[in-house]
Amino acid sequence: IAFNPLFEGFIMFVIFCNVVTLGLDYYPPPPNHVVRFNALSNYIFTCVFVAEMIVLNVAMGLQGYWTEVSCVFDGVIVMASLVELVLDDTGGIIVALRAFRLLRIFKLAKRWPTFRQLLKAIVQTAVELGNFTLLLLLMMFVFTLLAQAFFGNQLYFD
Repeated sequence: IAFNPLFEGFIMFVIFCNVVTLGLDYYPPPPNHVVRFNALSNYIFTCVFVAEMIVLNVAMGLQGYWTEVSCVFDGVIVMASLVELVLDDTGGIIVALRAFRLLRIFKLAKRWPTFRQLLKAIVQTAVELGNFTLLLLLMMFVFTLLAQAFFGNQLYFD
């Protein structure tokens, strides 16, 4: 059952729904019915992801599950979700653990080729942007030194 395409498709659908419902949380705090819906959906999604982790642990064995990188990634996210569920909104850092579940969207890249292509393009752009940022910082430094050379000791404030 763990490697059945229907099971995997269901998990992908739940991940997508989870991302959508996590996007419903905003500031200022939403109306009370939206808060209750978010709390209920948080509980349901956590239960589904725990069930998925249990099914995969049984199917792959503990060693097989915890030695595969994508499973370890999912397991850590499920553990963070359980910590958040047990501590139940006691502070901002606990609620921030909910954001880790957004990282599960990268699991969709395994089965969605166009999404994988989009992620590769984003990574390539970020790498190229790093070079541009370095060049921008270098130019700012040079122009700062140039301005100090031209305008040093020229401005006096009373």
